[in-house]
Amino acid sequence: APPSAESRRAFAAAKRAEEEHAAALGYDPYRSAKALPPATRELAEGFVEPAFERALERLLLRPPAESAPCLRVLAKIIDNAATKEGERFRRVRLANPKIKAAVVDVDGALDIMLAVGFRLQENEDDGETYLVLPPGERGPEWLPAALARMELSGRKRTEQEGPFSAGL
Repeated sequence: APPSAESRRAFAAAKRAEEEHAAALGYDPYRSAKALPPATRELAEGFVEPAFERALERLLLRPPAESAPCLRVLAKIIDNAATKEGERFRRVRLANPKIKAAVVDVDGALDIMLAVGFRLQENEDDGETYLVLPPGERGPEWLPAALARMELSGRKRTEQEGPFSAGL
């Protein structure tokens, strides 16, 4: 028999509670960091530009509670810009509070974006500064290795962070 309406509502409420809990923690404790496919691990060993590598190393000097969420935001922005159509995926307003916290205010994060092909651009209409991946660009050849390295690093940082380290 299919689940009842009450069961579906309870499941949806539990899912929302998990998402809120993960957002409050700044990482997802329900996602296994060990589930990374072997192909991604191998890809992470590939060549990346030294400028990207140095920026990632600086970012990883930050505490896990700061670097893990930053890596997730960066990877999402970069992947969207490289794989999806439309200007909205290629343009990031630096004054956006979430972007400011994850990119502008974290040492190394802005340099990662620049290393993968984004450019700083001031918008004449609103006077704001944006990171823009130029039209037609899909990122450098080594972008898949960079994204895999960011994912692997982010998962390691999430493991280090753990549920009890935030208060220490």
